[in-house]
Amino acid sequence: MVSSILFLIFLTGLYPIWRAVRFNWKTTLRYPLFWGLGAWLAWVTVAYLQAIRLEPEASSPRYLALGLTGCASIAVLGARRPGVGAWNFVILALLLVMAFLWVEGHLAADDRILYRVRTVLLASTVAIGVLNYLPTRLAPAAVLLAFGCGLEIFNLTRAKPPGWGYEPAQSFARLIVALVPWVAYARMRWPVNVPSEFDQLWLRFRNSFGLFWAQRLREQFNQSAKNSDWPVVLRWQGLRLAQGAPPPSPADRQAMLENLRALMKRFGMDQEVGSENSTKKN
Repeated sequence: MVSSILFLIFLTGLYPIWRAVRFNWKTTLRYPLFWGLGAWLAWVTVAYLQAIRLEPEASSPRYLALGLTGCASIAVLGARRPGVGAWNFVILALLLVMAFLWVEGHLAADDRILYRVRTVLLASTVAIGVLNYLPTRLAPAAVLLAFGCGLEIFNLTRAKPPGWGYEPAQSFARLIVALVPWVAYARMRWPVNVPSEFDQLWLRFRNSFGLFWAQRLREQFNQSAKNSDWPVVLRWQGLRLAQGAPPPSPADRQAMLENLRALMKRFGMDQEVGSENSTKKN
């Protein structure tokens, strides 16, 4: 019964992922989202096999789901033009390395070094995605993903603590993972008033692309502001006046907005993409 409910929750998770793909279709995030969709289909398969009690002890579906989740995390780091298409080949190579380690692990079951390398690779790729989104609106979803995937990796290693049944621990881990898309969807739709068009665009980018790209874009804008003598500084929460500076003129405000859009052009966000997230702020 529990396994069937888990399968249904995973199946419904396709809806928020589809909404994310649709909303970000014109941006470079569509490629990481495709990897994320592939990962989620793998999780749905894992839940289905558990529901019909056909999941093999070798647990290759679980390994594939975790591996694709890590690939989706790494894919965000290459989500910019030029090179976004070529980055997918890097991610594919990463997936092939994971598959190679899985095959080698079965051929050399007693090789503890290979076993640890495989576990560290899975955990580190997922952790990169979690850390990238911890300072954004998606922090609750990132924490759930870290906890759920961490438990799943822990169960996959068969290093179960005394007193834990394997199936309850496995079901609990998957329930946490199954909630990730819905928590992310709810967070991105949570309305918070952001009156400035500049901050709307900035927060939309920050919450979508995460710490890695947002920090780089923030540094580039602040350098442009310094070169143009604009009396502002772009903080993590939005645009702020420099200490003791007068408010910028309307012409400067428009120039700053155009500069931000120019910096976002290589991410496909030089224009506002829809209004669904434009009023969201952490």
